[in-house]
Amino acid sequence: GKTSSGNAPDCTQSSPRKLKLPFDGKVLSFAVTSEGVHVILKQASSGLRCAIYDLNRGRASRVGAFPVRNVNSFMSQAAAAASSCSSASAPISLHAGGLDSCLMVLDFNSCIFPLVEDCTNGFREPQWNCFGPVRGLTMATLNCIPKPTDNPLKRSTRAQITVLVYEEQLLTNSILRCDYEAVKRFFHSLETQCSPETISATLQRVLTERTSGNRNVLHACASMCAPTSARESESGAGTGTGTSTG
Repeated sequence: GKTSSGNAPDCTQSSPRKLKLPFDGKVLSFAVTSEGVHVILKQASSGLRCAIYDLNRGRASRVGAFPVRNVNSFMSQAAAAASSCSSASAPISLHAGGLDSCLMVLDFNSCIFPLVEDCTNGFREPQWNCFGPVRGLTMATLNCIPKPTDNPLKRSTRAQITVLVYEEQLLTNSILRCDYEAVKRFFHSLETQCSPETISATLQRVLTERTSGNRNVLHACASMCAPTSARESESGAGTGTGTSTG
């Protein structure tokens, strides 16, 4: 029925509309935006799929393969994470902050999964970022008040705000920040102030820490030490040694 409230919907659907999902499809996660219902499905016949369902017809308007090379390996890693101390409840999860917001995708470690469309309506190979597990996430679309001095043709009236709270890991976060002193202090404290049992337990915990792409602390070290340029640094230009690292 109609409503006079400005914040409430103008009308309410009397009965739910059923989405026409594949008969062998299992919904792993979903979210709603102005484009429709975004759904990640696991199908026995075609692996992981990402689809957008039209709100009017309840049919998929776009379907693309989820960018995972080995679906069985991905699902087994998710099952292993769910059976351990991980708080993730699904192999993948979609998050939206409103009808006009963008989507945020988290994997089974609660790390950001970069999902970028390509020119064929599919998805590009993930380019992993250097962030750890997300423990808090909220998104909102806010109206911006333009300044009088702003160019009328370039004024932006809406802004997407995303706030993330990352899990504080023992060692991996310091590696991702390239904080050499923090890494040095961690190992010094471990060697001088802890018993052998505590050292063993702490190292086991460090080995379970993860970043995006299900990478562990050793992957993080290799990633942060990778050269950012093929050129030799200025300090090593005369000796033939040294590269730019990040």
